[in-house]
Amino acid sequence: MKKFKNKDLAARLGVSGTLVSLVLNNKADQHGIRKETQEKVWAMARQMGYFSTQEEKGEKPPHDEKPGIIGMIVPSFGNSFVQSITPYLQKSFHSIGLGFSIITKDPDDQRYDRMIGSFKKFFSGLILMGETADDQTIRALRSASYPFILLEKSSKTGRLSTVNTDIAAGIRLVADHVHKLGYKNIIIA
Repeated sequence: MKKFKNKDLAARLGVSGTLVSLVLNNKADQHGIRKETQEKVWAMARQMGYFSTQEEKGEKPPHDEKPGIIGMIVPSFGNSFVQSITPYLQKSFHSIGLGFSIITKDPDDQRYDRMIGSFKKFFSGLILMGETADDQTIRALRSASYPFILLEKSSKTGRLSTVNTDIAAGIRLVADHVHKLGYKNIIIA
């Protein structure tokens, strides 16, 4: 089979080799390349046999390897913390060219256990919030070498990436503020 070159694809489409490279490496959104142009590049790449060439080398096509979306698994949409951080997460991920999606986990839902294996197809990584980071989920994700972090959940088992609110620092800030205002004998109910 003939070796595939980005410049051949670029010449057929009448675009630059850089544009083709950005699309095939999932960086097109970061550089403002229109969706219809991206689709044309993907379609021509398939037609020219780009993906079969990669499979011969034992590589995965880039769009299969990196979906470009970060998923966050939450106990419920009604959680005020989730509602408050979601816009900031969306904005931050969008600024680096990643999508963001939220999934709820019902602790009684047996389908969730089967879904864990499918996450890799849809998400480049996961954020597990609070009680959604149970031992079974963590074991399954670690055994698949799947990237994830724990949000508002500490783990005593193994070395895991975690992000937690510093409650002690928050309490100190409140106490200092109340003291500066001159209040004494405060009762917190």
